[in-house]
Amino acid sequence: MREMKSLRQDLRSLNVADADYSQQVEALIKQGQEAAATLIRSKAELKQKVYAELTPEQQEKFASLAKK
Repeated sequence: MREMKSLRQDLRSLNVADADYSQQVEALIKQGQEAAATLIRSKAELKQKVYAELTPEQQEKFASLAKK
C-alpha cells in the first residue's frame, strides 16, 4: 500500500515539460502494475492458508460468505 502512495507522489512530482515525461509515466505505470500484482498474490495466498486451517463446517461457511 505504501508503494502505491509513493508512486502517486512520484507521478505528481513529474514535470510535464520534460522530454521524457511519457517514458517516466510508463515506468511508473509498470511499477504500479507490479505492486498491484504482488498485493493480489499475497492476499490470495493468505486466503488459501486461512482456508486450509478451517474445519469442514467453517469452510462451508467461508464459501457461502465469499459468494455474497
